[in-house]
Amino acid sequence: LFRSFYIKGTSYADVNVEPNTTYYYTVKPVLAEAEPINGKEEVLGGIIARYTLKTGSEITKSEKKKNFIVLQIDNPNMIVNGKIQEIDPGRGTTPIVISSRSMVPIRAIVEAMGGTVGWDNGTQQITLTANGNTVNMWVGKKEITVNGVKREIDVAPLIQNGRTYVPIRFSAENLNAKVDWINSTREAVITYDSNFNNNASGTQKPAPTENTQKPEPKESQPIVSSPEPETPAPAGNAEVPVITDPEGSTTEQKPAINSGINYATPNQPVFYMEDRFEKLKGNEGKVIFRLNRLTTLGEYTGFKVYFTENGKSEVYEFSEDAFAYTAEIGDTVDISITTVNGTAESTPQNLTFTMLDRIVGEIIWSERQTDDLLGSPCWYGLTWKPVEGAVKYSVFVSKDVRSYLNFVNYRDLSGFSSITVSSTSFSTKSSSGLLADISAANWGEERYVVVLPVNEDGITGPFPKYYKITMTGVSSPAY
Repeated sequence: LFRSFYIKGTSYADVNVEPNTTYYYTVKPVLAEAEPINGKEEVLGGIIARYTLKTGSEITKSEKKKNFIVLQIDNPNMIVNGKIQEIDPGRGTTPIVISSRSMVPIRAIVEAMGGTVGWDNGTQQITLTANGNTVNMWVGKKEITVNGVKREIDVAPLIQNGRTYVPIRFSAENLNAKVDWINSTREAVITYDSNFNNNASGTQKPAPTENTQKPEPKESQPIVSSPEPETPAPAGNAEVPVITDPEGSTTEQKPAINSGINYATPNQPVFYMEDRFEKLKGNEGKVIFRLNRLTTLGEYTGFKVYFTENGKSEVYEFSEDAFAYTAEIGDTVDISITTVNGTAESTPQNLTFTMLDRIVGEIIWSERQTDDLLGSPCWYGLTWKPVEGAVKYSVFVSKDVRSYLNFVNYRDLSGFSSITVSSTSFSTKSSSGLLADISAANWGEERYVVVLPVNEDGITGPFPKYYKITMTGVSSPAY
């Protein structure tokens, strides 16, 4: 499991290590710090150093150790000191974004820090106690107190789905913790110190090695990019390796692999596609894949991508947590990604996608079928510009706002009805095949429409465009 963190200075002491374990460290300079409020991503330089270290059978621990918690927007799991656990077991509660601020169900975070959360139903007061500090907050109020001192935050705590949400940065930092925001993956990393109370002698003995069960390979299936980030994506990706021409690729220096070592088999990786498409010169496009940081990989040294180039099977090796793939626009791409640990290799993550950009809408419209104003049934539709490389388009429609939000957050289209059109327009006035309760919309109602381009192989593009159409009897621009 790779974790990213910051240090100041030119040295680092890792106190969170286990016996008889190999650790890999990669060092990059931070050229510009992230400014999440202003939508600015951090800028990292190239790799300046790599280290591979193996610990002995006994490790002397310091009195304090650095702990970390990782949370991701719309993800019901969190990482606590390297272990994945549910934020709110059985309820699917996730961090959310309100007014450009990351809000979290605070009880799980504070309790993971070893603190307590108090709740006064009469005054709607939340009391957070951890790391020697006490923070008092009130639902709907921006005023808080930290150890009795009044302060003000810019987003008030709120209650949603029976859970109290608070701004993670202000609450954590006021509990003597540090919060770093990773814009590209929409993750918040909380780091804090606490007393190390286990093994009073100061020596930790090696734990028994667990058997690693190889996951079954998953079938290759079309993918859809991850939801759009709340803040703009970084402008440059110089540090992301690009897979395009294996013969011209630069091979990074990797630690020498000792074939005599029995390497543990790592777990299958989970890479997701960023929600953006880059048109290159000529007839090529580029997409970027990033590693899901909440995936437990076990011990590993890098990754491999298996793909076909000009009818020839190729393999690309890399050790970063992201890579770019280029191909001709409209092409169907099949790739397999494995996690590598020395000579051992995981089962593959198989992905199929097509190199197609998202549509650009032109007009959204609705039209009354009768002269009655109230309760009048309406036709509706939209038009868009042609997508290069697309031969037809899949149109998904729902009248349920919950299905729409489920798609926006998780790219799940299970609650939608769909049809395929060969033109660059969709209209319930002329199209057939939709469920009657979806195509028949009444005045004032809303319909949610998602459009995906399709290539000649019948594979939908990974970048959806979605619209909310309100039955008002007028036309408006679609963006």
